[in-house]
Amino acid sequence: QETEPNNSKVTLLEFDNKFRLVSEAGGKVESDFKGFALINDFCATKNYGVFFQPNIKANGMKYMIEKEPGKALSVTDGPVQIHLVPRPGSSRKEVTFTIPADGSMEANMQFVNAYESGDNSLVDAICSDGSKLSGSKTTSWPWSSSLEEYRATASKKSLWRYFIDTKSGAVTKECLSNVHGFFGVINPAKSAQRHRYIY
Repeated sequence: QETEPNNSKVTLLEFDNKFRLVSEAGGKVESDFKGFALINDFCATKNYGVFFQPNIKANGMKYMIEKEPGKALSVTDGPVQIHLVPRPGSSRKEVTFTIPADGSMEANMQFVNAYESGDNSLVDAICSDGSKLSGSKTTSWPWSSSLEEYRATASKKSLWRYFIDTKSGAVTKECLSNVHGFFGVINPAKSAQRHRYIY
């Protein structure tokens, strides 16, 4: 039987350039997210750590039998929660917003950058379109023997920008590039700031 997971505790640590915790708030902020937080990446703005939490279902019986947590969890087509967690030393309050379910896959995202502009937080991320994921055969290394075989089983990834209006709570998104891509980066000097180029 699938159940709703309990809350998850997330700890945000911030380090200085000598890899020591920053002095503000002891360099640490803890937050409770409702449900199971299956988070593989996050990004930061000037004031927030930004986390996207996909909708997860847990199959407790499967876990009891197989003892493999990864096989007992599944991402579902529900709304995704966006958590803006104040960075250590920030005077901002934690806020959570919802991306309405639209059939796209906001799990296993690869964040490029995030920044604040007035009351908005903007997040650029490479996201899967969710195709070819359900019912696909399980593969093992080397996953495919040719580029054609890989393309036939891999979902398309494209670059998206999310607009989070922290006053109204509205979340919108637009596709910046439909070119299949992975692991986008910006000039590190522009991290958590408005940027012009993504590589």
